[in-house]
Amino acid sequence: MIEVDGDSQIKTLIALEVVLAAAATNTPAIKGARDELIVSLLGREGLKATELVNLTWDDIGRGVAKPEGDYQWNFIRINRGGTYFYRWLEISVESADLLRAYRDLCPVPLSGDRPVFIGFKGRGGKDRYELGLTRHGLKFMLTELGNKLGIRLNAERLRGEALERMVKAGMTEKAIQQRLGLRRKPNTKHSRVM
Repeated sequence: MIEVDGDSQIKTLIALEVVLAAAATNTPAIKGARDELIVSLLGREGLKATELVNLTWDDIGRGVAKPEGDYQWNFIRINRGGTYFYRWLEISVESADLLRAYRDLCPVPLSGDRPVFIGFKGRGGKDRYELGLTRHGLKFMLTELGNKLGIRLNAERLRGEALERMVKAGMTEKAIQQRLGLRRKPNTKHSRVM
């Protein structure tokens, strides 16, 4: 059950699972898989919208010790601008499973420096694929999903959910700062779970 206040904001941590379930019901199946993965990376892992839309297949587990040509699905590289400025983020088993399922469903060849997320154009089930999801496309997808659930939904709100989950799980401010790629300590004193 989603509890909302007068401003239609997500208030309960259980709401993330409801949003994930709603995202998975989108059609075609590849769109549902993509949307569920996006919600998971924003709401569980705390990625920023820009980090998410800039992910490429080279960022999935590359550079982590493993057999050549294979992906280490539970690690993603977050580029912070430039070739040498990045951090490795270990993602949850749930997000890694969603990433594998999404890749298996993708109708276009996905590898190398190609964007992880495909975009969709069209209405009424007549979607066509495009390489690369834009920030506007991400905003539209989240707004559409929020409308389906009757809540206001955006990338920042989902990232806030990830922060609250980390605080509730007992992570230190320093660990949260490193995980979210923040230069300063996160403001957790105003968190709803504190």
